[in-house]
Amino acid sequence: MPSDLAVQVDAFLTVRLMRAPILRADGHPECTLLTGPPTPLRPSTQEELIRLGVRLVPPGTPLTLPAAQIRTGEPRWWGDTALKGSLPPQSIVIAACRSIADSSKEW
Repeated sequence: MPSDLAVQVDAFLTVRLMRAPILRADGHPECTLLTGPPTPLRPSTQEELIRLGVRLVPPGTPLTLPAAQIRTGEPRWWGDTALKGSLPPQSIVIAACRSIADSSKEW
C-alpha cells in the first residue's frame, strides 16, 4: 500500500492495541504490511482496495525480510513494527484501510 496510507493504518491499529509489521525499502513509495491469513473478499471490496492503491499478495508469495546488515534499497522494518507476536487479522487491516478512506478526502 502507499506509505502515506500505511502511516494511517499503523495509527488505526495502534489505537486498537494491534500492530502490523511493516516492510519498506528505501526510495520506494509503497510499504508491505504483514497480516494473518487471508479471508475471502467481495469483488466490491477488492475494487475499493485497488482504488486505494492496496495490493494483496497471494498466500505463499516469497517476501524478503530484513537482514541484520541492511544495504540501501533493501527492505527494512519501518518504525518499531518488526515481526513480534501474532499478526493482525487481514480483515482488520482491510477495515482500517476502508475506514481511513471513508473519513478522509485524501483517498
